[in-house]
Amino acid sequence: PPSVLKNWEEELERWGHFSVRTLRGDAEQLDAYARDAATAGKVEVLLFGHSMLPKLVGSKAPHGSSSYTSEGLLLRDPVSQQARRWAVLVVDEVHSFKNPKSKGTIALAQLTRLCGVRIGLTGTPRSNKMGELFTLLDTLNKGCLGDWKDFRDTYDTPIKRGNSKNATKEAVRVGLEKTEQVRKLVRPLMLRRTKEGELSDVLMEKKEHIIFV
Repeated sequence: PPSVLKNWEEELERWGHFSVRTLRGDAEQLDAYARDAATAGKVEVLLFGHSMLPKLVGSKAPHGSSSYTSEGLLLRDPVSQQARRWAVLVVDEVHSFKNPKSKGTIALAQLTRLCGVRIGLTGTPRSNKMGELFTLLDTLNKGCLGDWKDFRDTYDTPIKRGNSKNATKEAVRVGLEKTEQVRKLVRPLMLRRTKEGELSDVLMEKKEHIIFV
């Protein structure tokens, strides 16, 4: 999101020696910056907010879908595509792309075609809706969970049936079994870090000050 771009700039400057370009401004500036960034060797790190995705990449839906807006610069310009295949794509607050029909999610799916390693960062990866979890992982790593229809029939539907208030004991048992299978399925795709665990020696201890007015 645009609100964290400055923080990314500061962290990259602090921890590395990268050639960084942050995309801001109107369409003409974006076009020039994107062409520059797509030219091999000129820019190592390209930072931009979520709202820039449809402009940069476009929101052309997958083949067979009736949803189509346009192709953005990096997909429309064959020179840009061939000149720069991005090594790593890091999407901060990736939970924002849980709607498979939104322009942002469609654009992100297109961008992954130009990238090697794809990483999504979020503090809330798990949702109450199985379809949203599927969309997040499938957008970054197409096909990692198979086809949505098969995933829905195998996992989503039995889990919903088991969680319903009128569920039979057998439906509850099957739902819990399917839930555990989904956990095992997504475990290799998710690296979890908690404040109490892996980050306890890195983050400062939280201090609370109570002020009486």
